[in-house]
Amino acid sequence: MRFAVFVPVGPDPAEPGRLHSVTESLQAIIGSTGTLVLIDDAAAPRDLLSHVAWTPDETVVLKPPSGSSSAQPNDRMAASTLTFLRWLSTAPCEYALKLDTDSLVIGDFRPALEAAFQQPAIGVCGACERNTAAGELRDLTYWR
Repeated sequence: MRFAVFVPVGPDPAEPGRLHSVTESLQAIIGSTGTLVLIDDAAAPRDLLSHVAWTPDETVVLKPPSGSSSAQPNDRMAASTLTFLRWLSTAPCEYALKLDTDSLVIGDFRPALEAAFQQPAIGVCGACERNTAAGELRDLTYWR
């Protein structure tokens, strides 16, 4: 299955170095398959590709709408995510994985995600269901 890895890269000057670390772990675990989609959330232009250590099939750098880099952090993340989803809507990918720049890939995520997405009721997987202090399930019935 074709997949994309989406990494929003924030405006902090340390973010490109963190991008190098997360893409280095992708290279070690995944090899050269997939698509890397970077969302550059900095107001000033910068060369994110020089900080990428993964050599996937394709690398795409997108910018969120102008003005979003001066918005509140949650609004910037929403703009980055919507920019990625717009790209994904026309991309030849069956699924996508979002990683932050402080993530570290320590195992091949593809078999578990591909098995999960074989179930017709599964559309989104991840920490959204258990992202609470005690790790209990969140009530997401309002989404249905």
